[in-house]
Amino acid sequence: MIRSLKLVAIAIMAAFAGTVGAQQIEEELVLITPVAKTLTDPTLADFAKYAKEKWNITVRTSALAAGTPVAYGRILEWKGRPEVDIFWGGESALFDKLAEQKLLAPLDLPKAVLDAIRADVMKFLQQKKEIIVAEFRDLAKTSRKFAVPILEYFDSQKLTQRIGDKRVLRG
Repeated sequence: MIRSLKLVAIAIMAAFAGTVGAQQIEEELVLITPVAKTLTDPTLADFAKYAKEKWNITVRTSALAAGTPVAYGRILEWKGRPEVDIFWGGESALFDKLAEQKLLAPLDLPKAVLDAIRADVMKFLQQKKEIIVAEFRDLAKTSRKFAVPILEYFDSQKLTQRIGDKRVLRG
């Protein structure tokens, strides 16, 4: 499970780095996160390795450990001048509040990752007809924390429809 979370985190960080486009890539990546060091440290190390391989740059990485309420408070205190690059982990309701205040920009999964997950879900549903969160979590090799928002996204895109605790293909 830790490996799956690391893969999702690396995809998210790579998407973040990919948003720089023609801008110069910074040489440092800092997270604020309630996620345990046992996950953040190896993930950051993997991202630094990825940046070296992909862009031939050495990226210094670090994580500022802070529980969700503390991280939320710090982001508010920074008033749009963040001292970190990514708020990773925490409750989605706080992400939404920060985004409403324009203090945080939501970061989408890369299209290729989302397309691969969508294809897996469609194949699963064509065979089994329904899927519950735990099955999707295992299929996507992620945690429930990431699985639920992805399923909700598929619902909003009319790919799936929630019926009780299950989802089925629409149409």
